[in-house]
Amino acid sequence: MELKSVYQLNKQAKILEEKVSGLKDARSNLVPTLNGLPKSHSAGSKVEDLTIKILALEEELTTLREQIVTSSVELAAAITERVSSAASRILIARYVGCSSWRKIIAEAHYSPQHVFRLHAQGVKQFKETIKNVHGKNF
Repeated sequence: MELKSVYQLNKQAKILEEKVSGLKDARSNLVPTLNGLPKSHSAGSKVEDLTIKILALEEELTTLREQIVTSSVELAAAITERVSSAASRILIARYVGCSSWRKIIAEAHYSPQHVFRLHAQGVKQFKETIKNVHGKNF
């Protein structure tokens, strides 16, 4: 498991959320027009088409969120198992919690330099233990 896996999944989820939001806005802005002519049974309306797209994206988003939860638990356990406690808190906040550096620094009550030092130390420990276990170079 890579450190950035949950972070990347969260980015994908945000992109999907933005797409769903945009489609919902587009759907709400559609105004039905009545011209008295019968509708074609073969062609769906724009509202129906947008609703189908929204439902498909929401289903994809639900699946992605489930994957995020599973990956978050696995990654937090792997970090806690392989990295010293001070550095593991920084890694978990960054890669599982997807927190900004500013937030991590404020919550840790450390100087920025110390946070970055702990981060570098934690990443090194994490990668070394994976390399030793799997014989791979990440």
